Amino acid sequence: MKNILVVDDDPDFTDVFSMIIDHLGHHCSVADSVEEARQWLKVEQFDHFFLDFMLPDGSGVNVFSDIQSLPGRPRVTFITGNPAVKQTISRLVG
Repeated sequence: MKNILVVDDDPDFTDVFSMIIDHLGHHCSVADSVEEARQWLKVEQFDHFFLDFMLPDGSGVNVFSDIQSLPGRPRVTFITGNPAVKQTISRLVG
C-alpha cells in the first residue's frame, strides 16, 4: 500500500481522485494549498505526490522544492486543469 498526497484546490477532482486511489488499495490524503501540503509534510511520509501547478497560495512547484529535501526521494507527478498551463506545456514538449 502506497501513501499518496494530492495537492489540488478543486474539491470535486480531489474527492473522485482520492476515492479511486483508495479503491486501488492505497491511502490518499488531500491538501488544497501549498501551506496545507507543507503541514502534511511535517507529520506524514508519502510515497507519491500529485501536485497541481496552480494553487491559491502558490504552485505545486513550491511544494516540489520541499519534497526534494525529503529522504527516499518520493515520486512526484504534476497535474493541472488550467488550460493556459496545458497549452504552455504542450508547446514546450510538442
